[in-house]
Amino acid sequence: MLKVYISAPYTSNPEENTLNVLQVADKLLEKGFIPIVPHLSHYWDLLFPKNYTIWIMIGLALLEGCDVVLRLPGLSKGADIETEYAKRLGIPIILMGDDFDSAVNDIKCHKETLFSKAHSVCVQRSEEYNQGTVKRDDYWLYGNKSIIHEMWKKVLRLVSLEESGQLKDKGNDSLVDIVNYANFLWDKL
Repeated sequence: MLKVYISAPYTSNPEENTLNVLQVADKLLEKGFIPIVPHLSHYWDLLFPKNYTIWIMIGLALLEGCDVVLRLPGLSKGADIETEYAKRLGIPIILMGDDFDSAVNDIKCHKETLFSKAHSVCVQRSEEYNQGTVKRDDYWLYGNKSIIHEMWKKVLRLVSLEESGQLKDKGNDSLVDIVNYANFLWDKL
């Protein structure tokens, strides 16, 4: 399942904005995503107040582990900082308007892009390996086949499971697997 960081206004109306974000988070969860909700710090801050900068730093740390950022409408210095940071990290940002389903479709497109990216990286690396145009140190070898090549076969199998609706939510043969493989291969570009 993809981790979706929800970036939205907070300080203009903390109670209402937290409620709005939690409503979106609940809908994302129902659609099969893992919502990451920095606004939950609202309740922590009520009990143990902290400086605004601390909450921003915690939010940015949470954002680093996400696959996509969903930016809700509204002016927000904190959300602007989050989206700028996501851009620097190369994390896609989906802007949510009034249509939640449209935003969900954009997130699903990101997932498809991730599959496509994993596929193209696997093909590229397998071809380079087979042509001998890369150094042996660039690959971990298992017998005569590179692990990249084995990963390529695993990604193809996972994509096939996804297309047939048989991809699990967790464990082996899950979306977590394909995201992990794709992220590893992405780093190898």
